[in-house]
Amino acid sequence: MDASSGDQSSIDLTFNVTTHTLTATVAGLSDSDTVYVNAWDPQGGFGWKKLTGNGSVVIEKLPAGIYYVSAWADGKAELFYKDGTDTTERYHEAGQLSISGDVATSFSWANVTTHLISGTVLDASGTAVTDQLVSAFSNNASAYQSVITDSNGAYEFKALTPASDYVVDAWTVDGHLEVTGVDISTADATGTTLQPVSSGRHDLTITTGTGMGIVGLFDASGTFVQAGVADASGTLQFKGLDDTTSYTIKLDANMDGDYADTDGSDTSAVHSSGTTLQF
Repeated sequence: MDASSGDQSSIDLTFNVTTHTLTATVAGLSDSDTVYVNAWDPQGGFGWKKLTGNGSVVIEKLPAGIYYVSAWADGKAELFYKDGTDTTERYHEAGQLSISGDVATSFSWANVTTHLISGTVLDASGTAVTDQLVSAFSNNASAYQSVITDSNGAYEFKALTPASDYVVDAWTVDGHLEVTGVDISTADATGTTLQPVSSGRHDLTITTGTGMGIVGLFDASGTFVQAGVADASGTLQFKGLDDTTSYTIKLDANMDGDYADTDGSDTSAVHSSGTTLQF
């Protein structure tokens, strides 16, 4: 097409692209549940459909490819196509469905068991902490979720794979809060409260003397506890530290990942509220 001497018009383009359909049958839901079925090929193909209740949906105009296929409904575990008629709740176990013609698959929640974890985030005085990010994870179940607390400090994790090793945690202005060993292997876990312990706890203020830097906190065995970045004045405060634990403070002044052991173990520094330790 030559447009060097003027505009060109009435240029017809014809695309010869063969596409296919994916029919997904959904079962095990209530009539009011809304489910989303998604199909995506890492090489570019994508489609989705929404359905209320049980039944079938047809995703059209999918180019040939190797697709991941999943179905998700609020309050239910997300199911992934695995192989043949099998599905899984774990993304890393998902298989891919080859689409080179019209195909069908199915998802059923009839035999899928999930539980929930719920609770509240409070500050040391018992006041609800709103808009707080809270996480729940399990190594055994390969599960992770995060939510934000509501106006009452409440949170809820829905449709979690049963396991006994869930950790619920939040990084708050009062420090890192966590509850370990939350067991939902056979039932829901409600009333899981995250709240700093005021008795036997104090704050530790660190002054680096070098301006901004990463300050690491380690226990007596050398195990990492937590870290933070000092502000422009070189000040950082660790909140709610256990009075009975002896800590080692290490400074990465260049912020290059290399801690220098600067002060050794200093038990007295965590026994007085507002104590300042200068490097």
